[in-house]
Amino acid sequence: QKYRFAYRIRVENLPSNNKSVQLLGRTWNIQELNEHGHFVGDPVHVYAPTTGAVGHLPVIHPGETFCYTSGCELETEKGTMDGCFHMAVVDPETAQYAMVGDPNVTPLREEYEGTKFEMPVGPFPLVYPRTN
Repeated sequence: QKYRFAYRIRVENLPSNNKSVQLLGRTWNIQELNEHGHFVGDPVHVYAPTTGAVGHLPVIHPGETFCYTSGCELETEKGTMDGCFHMAVVDPETAQYAMVGDPNVTPLREEYEGTKFEMPVGPFPLVYPRTN
């Protein structure tokens, strides 16, 4: 049996930050847990630093947020995820919305290559709901 999980992520660029950032991709570590909360098997490592989040490559200006919903499938009723978003500081005039594969999406300009950084995402639980 497989268990499907949905999760919602909210990325906020705080108003106190005076820089616009672009979400370029993500890395996830997904670990299954047994009924006692112990790790089962090896973690799944998803390394996708250039494919955005669900295909989106958002530019997030100070005070703005980007939210998305995604999911994963496990063979156990419990799991945990953590990882990071691959980000870059970009010019505030950068187009705010793009999708991976759009013909008008240009690669990150060379002057911003040195502004890349990883934004950590702390662990969060995946728990299959029990019904009585």
